[in-house]
Amino acid sequence: MASPPESTSEGKLYTVAPIDLFKMIDQQFEVVDALVLEKSTYSLAVTVTQVLGDYKATLNDLLIKLWRELDLDHIVAQVNNSARCVECCLQLQDELTDKLPASLSENIELQEVADGFTDLSKMAAELLGKIVMEDLKGVVLRLFTSEWYSGDYLVADCVCNTIWDYGEELRIGLFDSSHRKVMVYILDRLVIQILAQLLSDKGQTLPIDADFVASLDEDIAEITQTIQDLGLPRRMLTPRILPIQHISAL
Repeated sequence: MASPPESTSEGKLYTVAPIDLFKMIDQQFEVVDALVLEKSTYSLAVTVTQVLGDYKATLNDLLIKLWRELDLDHIVAQVNNSARCVECCLQLQDELTDKLPASLSENIELQEVADGFTDLSKMAAELLGKIVMEDLKGVVLRLFTSEWYSGDYLVADCVCNTIWDYGEELRIGLFDSSHRKVMVYILDRLVIQILAQLLSDKGQTLPIDADFVASLDEDIAEITQTIQDLGLPRRMLTPRILPIQHISAL
């Protein structure tokens, strides 16, 4: 992950490592296919499956251990890389199914490896959301304080500006499905933090009057609109903000 990620013509980020890996795999199969020996094809398929599993495990360990030290672009690239690896694994599995008898192809665990890359892509997307939430933590702690209640500190504005800055950058670098996963992660955790802050000692010292409820409703509406403008559909937003709306209705 030392070299900076590259980008497609649409701005989606990736690194060349998995591309080179699958090119090498294709070349190896071209050589073996020329032999027209099922045993050789099967042996290579087993080896390739192990190599891909090891590659996935290495990336998984690196992300878990080093995500705080990595540039945002590198994590974005790993989300996209992992999704691409899923496609390549499934394509290779289809090709092997055509080349080998069922008694052999059924023993090749490329589906399991593909599932592992799916989990890796999801984890990397969640790490992006985690980075955003770490930046928001100090801001959310100022909700339901006297400065929030008086309007001296516009918490929702700060939250929305932070989410927007990250969200716009991520929307360029990620594919839409992965970007939505990040937005969902952020919204879910943000709702939890808002509820936790409301139930904390600070939240319980303020009068829960009409002004309080109106301020809370305005903040949630602003945050919801920001995340919707960043591409999260309303159908995915509405159920996630219901816990806060229920509290406002009490």
